[in-house]
Amino acid sequence: MRLRPHLFVMSVMILLAAAAVPVAAQTSPDAGALHGGLYRLSTETSFEEGCFAPCLCPIRIASGVLGTFRMTEAAPDPLFQIFDVTEVNWIVPGTEDRVTGSGTYRIGGEFARMH
Repeated sequence: MRLRPHLFVMSVMILLAAAAVPVAAQTSPDAGALHGGLYRLSTETSFEEGCFAPCLCPIRIASGVLGTFRMTEAAPDPLFQIFDVTEVNWIVPGTEDRVTGSGTYRIGGEFARMH
């Protein structure tokens, strides 16, 4: 399954915020990300799909998402630390959904540190 770009970004934001652990010898997410580290989703990872308030469409939530992705620090920006997310390969349990692709992950902001 290939997600539309806006759904992929939403999913990446949800998943990366609290669910990535470095694979093999990486010692910290920041150290691995600077050098194109490969990350495996933790067992606590969940996937959400659907509409959010105020639409109140049905939302599908699946937990235990499996997979890996690569994260590499991109060109600097005055307000954000930017990472290229590539080689996304996730499987959503209980479905036949496979998430693949790439995207961008940004951390920072003008007043508060946002993901």
